[in-house]
Amino acid sequence: MRDRYTANVEMRFATFVRGDLHILLWLHGANAPPAAEFDAACTAIQELKRKNPGLLGKLRMIVITDGGSPTSKQRAQLNVGALDSIGVKTAAISIALHSPIMRRIAQAVTWTQPLFKGYSPEQWRDALSYLGIEDKDVFEEAVRLQQDLSKPLETLAAIRAAM
Repeated sequence: MRDRYTANVEMRFATFVRGDLHILLWLHGANAPPAAEFDAACTAIQELKRKNPGLLGKLRMIVITDGGSPTSKQRAQLNVGALDSIGVKTAAISIALHSPIMRRIAQAVTWTQPLFKGYSPEQWRDALSYLGIEDKDVFEEAVRLQQDLSKPLETLAAIRAAM
């Protein structure tokens, strides 16, 4: 593993396939993602849809965050633009959910995205179960992706400690 991280990178995104599911893996630092990085992720989702008609029912999203989340404009861009307003099972794992305020915010997201669920790092296996993913190397994929962030995610460290 590298011991240096890329300066000023708050978000990383990757897609991969597990069985018949297409996984969208998002890593967020403590701040909202920069517009250019978020735009690139949404473009990648649109391209994935173009190449795989009928894909939306087989998408699952895993969001690992230290508290950063998309702005309301970015959420609309993702939900309406990239995901065609179709609900996608999403599990957000964050150390920030230990805060009552952040738990309420996560709960509010479910009002418009009923398939969204928030989990603490200790609930990693529950999050994967909710998404129908049994694959153990999802965590390792997140660790690899993390190397392109400005700094390591505390949430990933907490997930590792809980495993």
